[in-house]
Amino acid sequence: MVPRVAKENKNKFAILGILKHESISGYNIRKYYKFRGLRFFWPDLSLNQIYPTLKQLEEEKLVKKKKIEEKSRISNIYSITERGKEELRKWVSGIPSIREMDNMFDMTQEVLLKTYYGGATTAEDSKNKILELIEVMKEKKVGLKNFEKHLKLTLKDHEDHPYFLLSVLMGIRIADAVVGWGEESIKMLKKMN
Repeated sequence: MVPRVAKENKNKFAILGILKHESISGYNIRKYYKFRGLRFFWPDLSLNQIYPTLKQLEEEKLVKKKKIEEKSRISNIYSITERGKEELRKWVSGIPSIREMDNMFDMTQEVLLKTYYGGATTAEDSKNKILELIEVMKEKKVGLKNFEKHLKLTLKDHEDHPYFLLSVLMGIRIADAVVGWGEESIKMLKKMN
């Protein structure tokens, strides 16, 4: 299970991105989320999160709702407005403040969501976010490597130390994987220019 994202709720941008791709019902937003890869790196969008967020987006005039009859029942189909596209574009193009985040998963999740919806802005914007993430992950790895060295010297000092080491080693592997993904992504984005 992917760890939960930081306190600020960015599900509105996840939903705006889905609606930028296609106009669909709240129920189908959930299906889109579940079967189009978004769920592998973004926290679970439950139906009880989707509908209140859609209501908020509608009040902010970022989406509009249209009632249609489907198979003898009424469905609400949501579409992103021009204002909603602009709000999504502004958010996606912004560099996340990942240096203020301590959790590697939170950092990666926000960059991934912004990368996933990179079509709302430019390849250069995506490249800048990924370069920032690479730099921060390399810094995190240095800290983790120092902790690893200390733990290896003190493994027998406390029964918890071997378990701390296991967790630190995973953090190092995650940092390496994110840096590798980032470098590969930068190459792909350079080809797009």
